Amino acid sequence: MTRSVYPETVKSLKENEEELLAFFQIKDPKLWTQIRTTNAIELRFREVKRRTRLMGVFSDKTSMERILYAVFAYENLKENTWTPSLTKLTQNS
Repeated sequence: MTRSVYPETVKSLKENEEELLAFFQIKDPKLWTQIRTTNAIELRFREVKRRTRLMGVFSDKTSMERILYAVFAYENLKENTWTPSLTKLTQNS
């Protein structure tokens, strides 16, 4: 039934099967703890939400931009195994 109802979707899944299943080829347990979702953007915004929940409100647009940049920069650096303190990135900037 699915093939007849959603032929384009099934076709796309078959064509991209190798790329879609590449996620399951990761064998390093350290990476599994970092991979909470296959959507990197979702993961970044979850971290933004976690970091900003304690702040309540931002004093101005610049402070909001600063914390967003710091969280995204920190997450990007963490992927490259260089992990500076987030406090150093956000305090006295």
